[in-house]
Amino acid sequence: MDNNKSMINGNIAATLIIFAIPILIGNIFQQLYNVADTAVIGNFLGDKALAAVGEASPVYNLIIGFANGLTNGFSVVIARYYGANDKERLSKAVAYTYILTGIFSILLTVISLIGIKPLLVLLSTPKSIIDDTTSYLVIILGTCMITMIYNMFAGLLRALGNSRTPLYFLIVSSIVNVVLDIFFVSNLKLGIKGAAYATVIAQIVSVIMCIIYVVKKCPLLRFNKKFAGFDKVLVNDIFLTGISMGLMLGVVSIGSVALQGAVNTLGTDIITAHTAARKIDDIFMLPLGTFAISASTFASQNFGAGKMNRVKKGIGTALLISVCWSIFSTLAVIVAGKFMITAISGSSNYIVISNALKYGHL
Repeated sequence: MDNNKSMINGNIAATLIIFAIPILIGNIFQQLYNVADTAVIGNFLGDKALAAVGEASPVYNLIIGFANGLTNGFSVVIARYYGANDKERLSKAVAYTYILTGIFSILLTVISLIGIKPLLVLLSTPKSIIDDTTSYLVIILGTCMITMIYNMFAGLLRALGNSRTPLYFLIVSSIVNVVLDIFFVSNLKLGIKGAAYATVIAQIVSVIMCIIYVVKKCPLLRFNKKFAGFDKVLVNDIFLTGISMGLMLGVVSIGSVALQGAVNTLGTDIITAHTAARKIDDIFMLPLGTFAISASTFASQNFGAGKMNRVKKGIGTALLISVCWSIFSTLAVIVAGKFMITAISGSSNYIVISNALKYGHL
């Protein structure tokens, strides 16, 4: 069954929402990778281990956020050619996306492994958790190529209007992650490394499913070496769009890393509180990121089709929906923040809960 969908016709709000819902559900399941690690570690290994994972999150988000921005940027260009029905340039763009993703994934892996320990020291990571945090990040970032490849495939599929297939794969891999989290941490007693191994294996599962799907069901996204010849204009377009989106997400993550450095000076309890509160914040931010992806794909397809009026209306609709969600999120945190913090952290420590609530309310 062809799940590709053109977004250049039909009701704008309905098109955006129908496209966004699978992405939102998928993002929630992807977030479960980290939330599952947090919940399992907090409940089975305690506050110290949870603080170690919390210390890893900003560094992880900095690298992976930049990588995701890159692949999302690549897919924006592909969506434009899909909207324009330019199959030759679409095939070229797909080939360049594979090549650029491979190059950047290797570079990010090398940079990550070299820079992990110095960065943690620079952030004044407490000595009591720095070894656990380093071990966790070495496993996760040492295999960031896997995460980047999955997000590349997800971006390519979404560029063609197919937001459902990546969701199916994420559901499967998220279930695998939760099961392995519990098994590795609780049964095999692998500690914080077990949570990292579970995440990596789950991501490998999602990549394998993506490859099988593209090979069998999606000829537009297959790599064809005859289209891999150098086209300076197209390569620059894809490269610069990817870098722009990568830096956009990277700048936001740099702020989180700086904040983590300040939090580290306040002790393990505050790090734990910050970790729990940030997980809740991440969950409520997901719909905003979702509509940004939905709007960018919608705008790119319609730009390629020359329908600028739909581009403007689509962006306006996405902004309105995002404002409504922001109001709901604020009310939800005020009403149920304590319950959510306790559920995620597994902590009964008053200092942890009260400080996490302060973070959430601000």
